[in-house]
Amino acid sequence: MTIETRRHAAAAVVVAALAGCSSSDTDTGPLTRPDQRDTETVYEVRDISEDVEAIRAEWQLPALAGATLSRTEVVALGASGQRNLDADPTVTTDDAWHLGGQTQAMTATLVATFVEDGTLHWETTLAEIWPSMDMATGYQDVTIEQLLSHHGGTTGNISRDHPDLWTVLRNGDDDVVTTRASFAADLLALDPSGVAGTLLYSDAGYTIVGAALEETTGSSWEDLMEQRLFEPLGMDGCGFGPPEGEQPWGHTGSRAIGPTEVLADNPAAMGPAGSVHCPLSGWAPFLQLHLAGAIDVETTILTPDSFERMHMDHGDFYGLGWGVADYSGLGYGQTLSYWGSNSNWYALSWLLPEKGRAYIATSNAGGDDAAVATEDTIAMLFLET
Repeated sequence: MTIETRRHAAAAVVVAALAGCSSSDTDTGPLTRPDQRDTETVYEVRDISEDVEAIRAEWQLPALAGATLSRTEVVALGASGQRNLDADPTVTTDDAWHLGGQTQAMTATLVATFVEDGTLHWETTLAEIWPSMDMATGYQDVTIEQLLSHHGGTTGNISRDHPDLWTVLRNGDDDVVTTRASFAADLLALDPSGVAGTLLYSDAGYTIVGAALEETTGSSWEDLMEQRLFEPLGMDGCGFGPPEGEQPWGHTGSRAIGPTEVLADNPAAMGPAGSVHCPLSGWAPFLQLHLAGAIDVETTILTPDSFERMHMDHGDFYGLGWGVADYSGLGYGQTLSYWGSNSNWYALSWLLPEKGRAYIATSNAGGDDAAVATEDTIAMLFLET
């Protein structure tokens, strides 16, 4: 199933749930900043582990977790299953999950912080980032914004289109910054795979954005994420690559994939496209930030203009790190959603800014069954919270 087919299938499931929701189920009260606790409304977190278990068992996944968030609180939370099918430890709601392409919204948000301080502009071109690079003509005028919206013309499949470059990523220098820089130089010397301004979903584009940030700042994308997102937002427990230690393992079919195995994740250099892991409590502040920003509520790290830029449809229903759709006909306004998978994990999020709710679901398995199970979990959360 292609990425676009998967996204449309996910939307169909969730839209059906949206149509069945009652608007009275959501909080439309006064708004507060996402970094402040709501002192007027205190939610008792509803345990949805039994509901999650029913969906997990139906799709025979190793584990499944889900949560409903308000702008400031966790409203519902649950997890069920095994961290590792080979070892049989039980998952908890504090465990970390690999978020895959959900990382892209974080990379776009990181870029926005540099746009606001004047270091970059959305319209900054690749030629401006690397003025002395031997760059193909078709890439010179491509902007950071186009790469973040998958309209930059970079390849949609690195291993198929450029196997030599995939080898560079997989077996590159131990210094991930050096590997990203080498990849960017090698790819941008070639003719684009697509036409700038048209949609071509591309992890390569986000990898190049990471290299551009490193070229501009002299710091690694990982360090920038820690300094500008994880720490300021209180995204405790978030990191890069598959979670290690006493945490869930990813799975392909019934096989558990240990975090140190070669196929446990995409190459580390592709981190800006999809390497972040988080516990649900660590993921929540990021989603709550975007809930607030989408309705022009003041936040601590970005202005409303940045959120408007990230959340607008840049073509083909893609924002910057988000899928964007308008369900005003159902009374829900604009929605933001995305799914991510490195083939061993699956994560899905939906934000309803006008209703002040975010819904997340994740599994330590990849594939279509995990995709449908997370969609069913989101649909259940829509209907029950």
